[in-house]
Amino acid sequence: MKKAFIFHLVLVAVITLSFLSCEKEDTTSYMPTWKGFNVVPRPVTPGDSVTVTACQDQIGHLIYKAMYNWTVTYHLRDMNGADSTVTKTFNNSVVYDNDPNDPSIRFLVPVGVTRDVSVSFQGRYMYSGQGSSASDGSNIQTGFDGMLRRTQSSALEGFSSGSVTIRIK
Repeated sequence: MKKAFIFHLVLVAVITLSFLSCEKEDTTSYMPTWKGFNVVPRPVTPGDSVTVTACQDQIGHLIYKAMYNWTVTYHLRDMNGADSTVTKTFNNSVVYDNDPNDPSIRFLVPVGVTRDVSVSFQGRYMYSGQGSSASDGSNIQTGFDGMLRRTQSSALEGFSSGSVTIRIK
């Protein structure tokens, strides 16, 4: 009788634990959606240090690595009065799940800039879960600049891209 009671008690405990462990875990990876870019300061004058931030509307999920590539292009007038195009690139990567902050860059707008500055952004997100395929753009919200959107996503990775023009005063 005592053995049967212990057996039933163990059986009830095992069944209870099996129901508790059936909780569904979210293993779907997805990249962030975007609001647009934020440029500081406003207005921008030659000689200013400028910060451009790609502002997320919703952060991504189950992303082990994010690689950000920025390209800044501007036109300078040299001592002879001729314009030349200058392009600078900035690259960095993060473990996204540990650092889901909005990506940003900071650069100096040189004295002698003759036109507006163009900034382009590309983000690549490597998933640690099962990715879902998507190809859509995010709606740009009031108060943000440029265009920034998810360009494609597959089961393994996702991509975002965008650009913003910085008006020079």
